[in-house]
Amino acid sequence: MRHTAYHIADLVEIFEEIPEHDYREKVELYEDNEETIQLLEDALYIRLRMLYIEALFFLEEYDKFLEQIEGDFAFIFDRNIQRVRGRDVLKWLMLLKGVAHYNRQEYHLAIEMFGQLSRMYPSQWRLRWFLFKALLYDHLARYPLQRTIAKIGSIFLIGELVFLRPQLTAAQQWLSYAFWGQILLLAVYISAFYASILMCTLWRMRSIVRKSTSITS
Repeated sequence: MRHTAYHIADLVEIFEEIPEHDYREKVELYEDNEETIQLLEDALYIRLRMLYIEALFFLEEYDKFLEQIEGDFAFIFDRNIQRVRGRDVLKWLMLLKGVAHYNRQEYHLAIEMFGQLSRMYPSQWRLRWFLFKALLYDHLARYPLQRTIAKIGSIFLIGELVFLRPQLTAAQQWLSYAFWGQILLLAVYISAFYASILMCTLWRMRSIVRKSTSITS
């Protein structure tokens, strides 16, 4: 539903009454009353603003979310706002922005955001997990052909073990050797590919973590 403009005294209460997961309602209410919301004092404005930004994120409207959020970073820095609705607002916005880039497969931007978060909050292992995932998929995205071959090879390997292996009992010995040789080659290739990706990911992860440690020490 669309909203008519509300009186400034009623707007906060109406916004807070919207069910937690009714994100579309929050977006519509905010956008229909944006000029009025901008007249609120800083604490109330940023509270409603965060509900709007979160709603865009959870609706997966990442283009609008990323376009809007840059102004919020400037606002919280200018007003020295640290916590909103019990959250570290800077950490929360950076996390949402990093996840948005990750979901858009913009892994280099996600890595930049999660790397900054890891340097700011070095004891937060959850942030390092997000960083690890972004690094891993960034490496995988650089080798689309090898990744496709590894996937197809995995399917063939499983299919041959399930469907062809039972037939080997009646086959000639050289066919059995050829079968197991092919299985071995596929297994070696798949293992080598993913092991190399994992090692590169861990190496980059280590360099970022070391940098964050040196900054905080």
